[in-house]
Amino acid sequence: MPKAKPDHLQAYRIELNDKEREALSTFMFTSGVRNVGQGLGAVMTPILNNLVAIVGFIIAKEGVEWLLEAFERAAARSEQEREDAELTLYERYVATTDEDPPKSFDEYQAELRGEGWSWSYGSVADLGTDPTTSESSYKRANWWKKNVGDPLNKGLQRVASGLKFW
Repeated sequence: MPKAKPDHLQAYRIELNDKEREALSTFMFTSGVRNVGQGLGAVMTPILNNLVAIVGFIIAKEGVEWLLEAFERAAARSEQEREDAELTLYERYVATTDEDPPKSFDEYQAELRGEGWSWSYGSVADLGTDPTTSESSYKRANWWKKNVGDPLNKGLQRVASGLKFW
């Protein structure tokens, strides 16, 4: 059996005072701003993601260039220190030699390299000793510890001290 049509209509009326109207108006405004912000965020997200990737690539490229320059500076400094050490050894040789006249710097270096001796093994005073003996190795290790220390540990400590996040 079909349902009978309603013969009267019920209506409800909501009345708001001034304060409630202001609160409702504020709520509607903030909801509108939130919806616009979400829409802009959805549109801008892919653009900003690409921008972040581009900036990241630029920073990486500049960082690699800086790192390569730092390696080149370190290599040049190492070469200069090696040359200074060779010159110091030659000056010690000239000061302590009995030869008259002493060999030239080039002859001295050629003789040392021809014998398999390198400036990194010690000084002219070590010429008569085997650079691989425990006493000589012990002296070199103590010299390194006293004068240089642990460069890797020191470098990591400097980096860690520069990275303060809190």
